[in-house]
Amino acid sequence: MSIPATVAASASILLQTGETQTSALSVEMLVVFAIIAAAVGLFVTQPIPLDVTALVVIVALVLLEPWTTISPDDGIAGFASAATITVLMMFVLSEGVRQTGSEPRTANGATRESGGSERGVDPRSSERRTE
Repeated sequence: MSIPATVAASASILLQTGETQTSALSVEMLVVFAIIAAAVGLFVTQPIPLDVTALVVIVALVLLEPWTTISPDDGIAGFASAATITVLMMFVLSEGVRQTGSEPRTANGATRESGGSERGVDPRSSERRTE
């Protein structure tokens, strides 16, 4: 069945069941799109730290529950995910490295170990790659 035939069959089924599709954006969609746009803008420009931006987005989604349908329980449920905790710990780790000033030493050590190569160190051997 071709794509136009599939679309026509779907439209026929919708008409038979009395359902109609609307292409207009609902208020709920616009609220969520606005939050996403604000989040992307804040992440790109970084006027406030990234972790604060992420928390502000979660709080905004929960506070605007009538439009976003994100309940407080749903808002904090993501913190139970191992992936979320891993990302949070990476923020903590990177901030600790930044505050101690050890980032240049770490970068210089990594560069020295890789022999200046972007390909890095071969993890299967203790020797540097020469490619």
